[in-house]
Amino acid sequence: MRKFTLLLAFTAFIATSSFAQNSYLSKLEVDFTVGTANQNFSSALMLQRIHRINLIKKLQFGVGYGVRYTANALSSTSLTASPEKFQSDDRLAISGGTIHSLNAAIHLQISWGRFEAGFNIDVAGLGFGGSQTGNYSVAGVEQSQETAKPTPTNLLLGGARDIGSLHSERYVRYWVNDKLGIKLALGHLFGEYTTDRKLNLDNDRFRNIYDPFIIGVTYRFFK
Repeated sequence: MRKFTLLLAFTAFIATSSFAQNSYLSKLEVDFTVGTANQNFSSALMLQRIHRINLIKKLQFGVGYGVRYTANALSSTSLTASPEKFQSDDRLAISGGTIHSLNAAIHLQISWGRFEAGFNIDVAGLGFGGSQTGNYSVAGVEQSQETAKPTPTNLLLGGARDIGSLHSERYVRYWVNDKLGIKLALGHLFGEYTTDRKLNLDNDRFRNIYDPFIIGVTYRFFK
């Protein structure tokens, strides 16, 4: 997973360097983060553009968009039934696994000089990764062993209705200079698997949710 993330970072650097003269690309930022909670580990690489609007003096309001790749490495965990209509006593216990996602994201933030505070969230994209075999249980009673893969479609619908694997952050950032920023954030990650067959009440989706503490860096290539 870490090798794959480093490869993405190198690819992003080469791609942006190749188009240094492009006025649109010159406003892009690359954001790399790592986070952990409950023995789970996440890393993310995002290409983003923030439109900063001057309000008063040093105060700016920012609206942005981007594309985020997330590698969500789950420890041994018990996944709960995903759709809102199902009760959480249906569970799928897995020994671990990594869910990869590539999603479009949106940003809102406030800037004051070199300091920024904001929020970003994935809205739609794709999920992929290896299959996992887990123990399926209902109300604590084991029923069967099931095979599951990361849910292929990610979609923000709001709360328990969300589909797939999504990533959001509440963050603060300090720009050390015009190019390099340091970020601290509290994340909110959904990691979702879909079983090979329908189970109780026709459900086949199971998810893990956790809130990692995140650190990261943001880099402007051509400012």
